[in-house]
Amino acid sequence: MFFANCFDQNSELFQDMLSYIRLQADWGDFNRWQMDFQNVALTGRGNGWVVCGYSLYHKRYINTFISNHNKDVMVGFIPVLVIDMWEHAFARDYLNDKKSYLVAMMREINWALVEERMKKVDVLAKVMK
Repeated sequence: MFFANCFDQNSELFQDMLSYIRLQADWGDFNRWQMDFQNVALTGRGNGWVVCGYSLYHKRYINTFISNHNKDVMVGFIPVLVIDMWEHAFARDYLNDKKSYLVAMMREINWALVEERMKKVDVLAKVMK
């Protein structure tokens, strides 16, 4: 999921896009979501992935850190945005500067793909009601 949703050098996000609307609605403010996503990424335990996804139990989008490849995965969680926070992802270009790496990755999010994932979540969330 990471390789598909990152590396879009023409990354664009507009306020009328579903991804912006959903994250703003669940977080009260898009910037609040973004700050939390970055905080989760930078305070995650060890190597792993920072993930934004929909919780079928909480019925909202949340941010989480998945340690290694399979630890701390929530039941009923559908990922829509994934960023690699393993040392090998940033060390060559950013040394130990995880924050600069994360900011660079967030500037290249493929929001059109995230949007498609969120549309699928909308369909599933309706079925799960």
